[in-house]
Amino acid sequence: MYRAYSYDGKFESTLDKLISDDRVQTLSVTRRDGQDFGVSGKIVIIEGNEQKIKEVFKVVDFSFLTELSETKTKEIYNRVKEESDEAAGGLGFVFQ
Repeated sequence: MYRAYSYDGKFESTLDKLISDDRVQTLSVTRRDGQDFGVSGKIVIIEGNEQKIKEVFKVVDFSFLTELSETKTKEIYNRVKEESDEAAGGLGFVFQ
C-alpha cells in the first residue's frame, strides 16, 4: 500500500525529524519536488503494510501533510517506480 502527500517546503526539517522516528523507519519514504508532477510544494510517498501505515499515522503528527487524490497518487507512484527501475537497470551496465 502507498499514499502520496504534498507539503510546504518549510516543513522539510519537520519531515526529517518524523522520518527518523523508529516507527516511521519501518516504512518506505520517498520525497520528490512537486513541480515535477504538477503539484505545488514537495511530495512524500509513504509505502508499506496498510496496518503499519495506519498505526504510524495514529501516533506520529503528520498534520502538515495534504493527501493527494487517488488518481494523482497513482500517477506519481508509477512515475517514481519507473524512474527507479530505469536507474536500477542502468546500473547493470556499470558493472558489466
